[in-house]
Amino acid sequence: MESPLYFGGNKCTFGSSGVWGRRIRGYYSDLGGNGGNLKERLRCSYMRETGEESQEETQERTQEKSQERTQQRTQEEAHPRTQGQTYGRTHAQTEEGFRYGSDIGAGDGILEGTYESSREDIREHIREETRPNTQAGIRAETRAEARKETQQEAARDETGASIRVESQGGAQGEDREKAQRRIQESNERQTRVETQKACSVECVRLASDGAGVGYVRGLVTFVPGLLRGETGLVHIEERKKRFQRGKLVKLIQPAAVRQDPPCPVFRVCGGCQLQHMNYAETLLWKNLWVQDALERVGKVRVRVEPVLGMDFPWRYRNKVTLHRGKAYVPGGVNERCEIAQQGRGPQGNGPLAVLGYYQNRSHVTVPFHDCLLLSERMNAWIHTVSGVIGGFPGIEDIILRESRAGDGLLLIKNSISGRDSDFAVTRTFIPEVGSAWAVRAADTPLLLWGQEMMEVSFLGVDFKVSPLAFLQVNYSMAEKLYSLVRQFADLRGKECVWDLYSGVGTLSLIVAGGAHEVYGIEENPFAVEDARRNADLNGFGHVHFLGGKVEKNLPRLPRKPDVVIMDPPRAGVTADVIDHILRCRPGKIIYVSCDPGTLARDLSRLVRGGYQVSLVQPVDMFPWTRHTEVVVLLQRER
Repeated sequence: MESPLYFGGNKCTFGSSGVWGRRIRGYYSDLGGNGGNLKERLRCSYMRETGEESQEETQERTQEKSQERTQQRTQEEAHPRTQGQTYGRTHAQTEEGFRYGSDIGAGDGILEGTYESSREDIREHIREETRPNTQAGIRAETRAEARKETQQEAARDETGASIRVESQGGAQGEDREKAQRRIQESNERQTRVETQKACSVECVRLASDGAGVGYVRGLVTFVPGLLRGETGLVHIEERKKRFQRGKLVKLIQPAAVRQDPPCPVFRVCGGCQLQHMNYAETLLWKNLWVQDALERVGKVRVRVEPVLGMDFPWRYRNKVTLHRGKAYVPGGVNERCEIAQQGRGPQGNGPLAVLGYYQNRSHVTVPFHDCLLLSERMNAWIHTVSGVIGGFPGIEDIILRESRAGDGLLLIKNSISGRDSDFAVTRTFIPEVGSAWAVRAADTPLLLWGQEMMEVSFLGVDFKVSPLAFLQVNYSMAEKLYSLVRQFADLRGKECVWDLYSGVGTLSLIVAGGAHEVYGIEENPFAVEDARRNADLNGFGHVHFLGGKVEKNLPRLPRKPDVVIMDPPRAGVTADVIDHILRCRPGKIIYVSCDPGTLARDLSRLVRGGYQVSLVQPVDMFPWTRHTEVVVLLQRER
């Protein structure tokens, strides 16, 4: 602690632990401030307290003994002290500054003895003077030192020790660049360790991808597998500026709607997101997600009807795309996946191929024994195909389809196309599958065996579908959706209908019976051929299909529409298409969407263009996943 004294208006400090500091402070208190001739009063007070002579007596005695004291006084007066001069700026100055001599008026022997006995106090005074001279500064210094000690404690691990050795001179002979690299690697490892520290997270809602949403120190945290009202122990795996992602390690407080996922690979597979809650709860959340998207994204406030669900929400997919894994890792998610076990295929012609879905947010293949979204027949086909293609490394992905009658279609994505490829499988190897195709990139599919088309019917209309054409993956719910579209259109036989993004012509042909004329536009050339073939198959000569992009073909249509049906891809409808529709001003617009976000965006544009949202009906086309199909009816305002 330092005590300030003022000499002639200038501050001078002395260390609290020094003898001279304590004495000077005592004299200063006796004098009652810094007024008057402070230098003279200090000297007089000191002489009174020590019992020495007054100033006059001292000077007289000094003159009588001047010859004996000349050398000593010369040395002492060589370092005069003036008012306002600060003591103790350097070690030498401090030592000299405390040799007061005749300038202070010290008597014989006093200064020499005091100086020798206080040499250590002078050093302490120097140390004190380099420290902050306020309580706040001392506290700040103490906190800084405490933080530094804490950081040093945290860094005292094996890696930190080796880095300190390197940074303190390279005891192991490593150069500066290598030391810096080691430091950077250590920091990265430390960051990974910190992000893996478990923390407790309470879920307050579900995000639209099915992940639980909680808050850790005010930061939004997404945790897949955590339900609303649940508390779990979470490892933070990814940090961003405004949010972070975590992995559920342990469930502390489960919700009443939680159920055990029946699929053994649910927690690592990217196919489903909602098997850990009961089915009725999934429908409620899908309704909320649609409502939230319309209000938050589109600023459209309208009642969303309850989601149309399935009576039996399993074994509903008629199409599956499987990826071939690069390698098999024993244990973990593959322990219960019998088809992933290495060995010979069912015909003994090679090892089983590792076929499966991509893990969520990665390209890691997750194999399975029985996917509960596929029929038992399709799971058996997958097992057979994995044994047949195991010896052909050029095969990357496969697509399997199943008709309502149970016929199968296999599409093989091969790295080498054509009949000269190494894939020369005959039907005898896969007798269960009705037809097989091979394709590479954008090449035309090559029929290996079987029928060229897969046949299916909806609402009394027959369709033939080629392997690369789009078709809804859930037959029963697709039929409900098509029925809704026909109901919303409410055609009287005189209307002109536009079907944009028409695919193989399902919606065009389903409403064709009540329309005067129908025009469909589709970009996929294979689907356009299928649509025209299906129109001829059902005898609908008043249905016409155009190939190409929708925005380029709209000006080619000969008539303005009374009803517009749109079933766009996930990206939604372009602004040019919406502008053209608004200029045509149809009486009704029926929008079928598989993405509530882009749906909300497009509905906002249509509402601003003079249309009113009359009905919003979600359909659970994809149970146990985050996806929802939505049918919306818009009518022109009068």
